[in-house]
Amino acid sequence: MSPWVWWVDRGAGIVLLALLTSAVVTGLWSAAPRRRGMPRFATLALHRNLALLAVTLLAVHVGTAVVDTFVEIRWWQVVVPATSGFRPLWVGFGTVAVDLLLAVVATSLVRHRLGLRAWRAVHLAVWPAWGLGVGHALALGTDLHDGRPWALLPATACLLAVAMAGTARLANLGRVQEAPR
Repeated sequence: MSPWVWWVDRGAGIVLLALLTSAVVTGLWSAAPRRRGMPRFATLALHRNLALLAVTLLAVHVGTAVVDTFVEIRWWQVVVPATSGFRPLWVGFGTVAVDLLLAVVATSLVRHRLGLRAWRAVHLAVWPAWGLGVGHALALGTDLHDGRPWALLPATACLLAVAMAGTARLANLGRVQEAPR
């Protein structure tokens, strides 16, 4: 197999982590009762577009992983956890993340028929999906195993961004939005 497949797979995975993190952060911003700067409709549009880009890159990442002959992942192993012959636990983390994200995407497409409470309940699956994705990236990232500690920087930045946005969101949970004066 061409080394380009590996480079595309690796690059898609790294950018996917950043996009998924950005979608989580903007989702937290759009759910906050009071936002400064960007209006809610703009934050929601940004959140949806980042999520759409993330899902697109997820398809590229999964597709190139299946096509790559080094890891030998079959199409069905993309959705059935811990069945890969290549590091089944860590590939399984990615598989469960894919399954959870597919549930979120599917319910988001039928949100108007599902009801807000049910949609929100399923949408919370983004949290474990994101965490499993970070674990998948850290455990399988070849740069980390090749003695390149700088490879921790993207994952660390993603962890910090979500921690800060999550903390800000939790701090505002009980607050009621004031009417503009």
